[in-house]
Amino acid sequence: MKTNLKKYIISLAFAPLLLSSCSESFLEEINPNEQTPTTFWINEEGVMKGLSAVYNPVRRMTYGYYGGYEGALQYQMRSDDLYPTRGEEKAIWDVLFFTNTPNSSSTWGYLYTGIQLANEFLYNAPNVDMDKDKLSQFLGEVYFFEGILVFPRTHRFS
Repeated sequence: MKTNLKKYIISLAFAPLLLSSCSESFLEEINPNEQTPTTFWINEEGVMKGLSAVYNPVRRMTYGYYGGYEGALQYQMRSDDLYPTRGEEKAIWDVLFFTNTPNSSSTWGYLYTGIQLANEFLYNAPNVDMDKDKLSQFLGEVYFFEGILVFPRTHRFS
């Protein structure tokens, strides 16, 4: 009987520990390697990184002939304004006829990625505490690049 009583007392002593649950914050883990808008857009360095991100899709789209946008001059090849060089036809027809291939998807993907990055910059950068002259210059650059990125899409589908 004495051993049974000890078992009951010990089990009653540990019951609150076993029946209690963890708090919500105990189960939430924050990834220290992942940047969020609240941790990225806090100073001028973050704004500069965001501006560099806006330049990246534009740089990737200008590897076509004549240093121009990859598909802008190729659209003219449907008319008699430009003529493709030998071996160039197959790659540009995918873009001109909106065929989804690994080659043609990059043309439209860079446009939409650049627009998304520019919109994110325009939304978050004005909230950063930094020099207003620099910020207005950066905002002007991003508005310009957003216009460059929106124009081919608007021109093509309007």
